[in-house]
Amino acid sequence: MSNDDGKKIESGKTPQEKNRTLIDMLLRKKEQGFIEFLKALRKDQVYADLADQIEKTVKLQAQIWQPF
Repeated sequence: MSNDDGKKIESGKTPQEKNRTLIDMLLRKKEQGFIEFLKALRKDQVYADLADQIEKTVKLQAQIWQPF
């Protein structure tokens, strides 16, 4: 991620906005960045469940938007 990406994330008014911007950026960039983000979350047991929830949400959204 670049400095500009960091500035865009920090420009969010709430923690929720900042988190959404970060996740959106990770999903739009190369898949490896998103995978590394999930790995980093899973290194701390406190965030491991969050990583699982994020991954499930992304997979569900991908299934919903698949063409028939």
